[in-house]
Amino acid sequence: MIGKSNGNAYSMGNRFSLPNEVFQLGLSAGALAVYSFLLRCEDRKNYQCWPSYQTIAKATNQCVTTVRKHVGELLEKRLILTEPTTVVTKKGVKRNGNLLYTILPISRALEYNYEQQLRELEMETEKARRRENEKPLPGSNRSPAERVRLEEDTRPQAVCAGRTTDATRRLLVRR
Repeated sequence: MIGKSNGNAYSMGNRFSLPNEVFQLGLSAGALAVYSFLLRCEDRKNYQCWPSYQTIAKATNQCVTTVRKHVGELLEKRLILTEPTTVVTKKGVKRNGNLLYTILPISRALEYNYEQQLRELEMETEKARRRENEKPLPGSNRSPAERVRLEEDTRPQAVCAGRTTDATRRLLVRR
């Protein structure tokens, strides 16, 4: 029997469900495996879990370095948040603990993904516009920008009684 939705997965007793939308985000297979494991581990009341990198690596059959890379991918896609934790040993020494993972609602990740796609499309459109402006006009081998430079280079220079003026020399030196 399917239980109440928490926005991330549906609780079904000892099972979990992966949201279909996760396949629209372009995750790598390894990142999808890590995300699935985190969903499996999460506390359905607060959407958090804290498995170690070693535990995730063993469960997903990946090395720890690869798991770190995939956790970074999940962070980048805005599927999870991580927070460092600390533990106090029996000797009273404070040490780093596992990361605390918070599973975010899939709707946030989708919204971020759509924003990224829109930004990429706008950048591609702007690049295409620039390329179009740089194309030579029909019957000319020079682009508009090159023609402007040539016109500036061929402008008449101020000459006074056959001599170049000081103002013209300063302009020539700048070039």
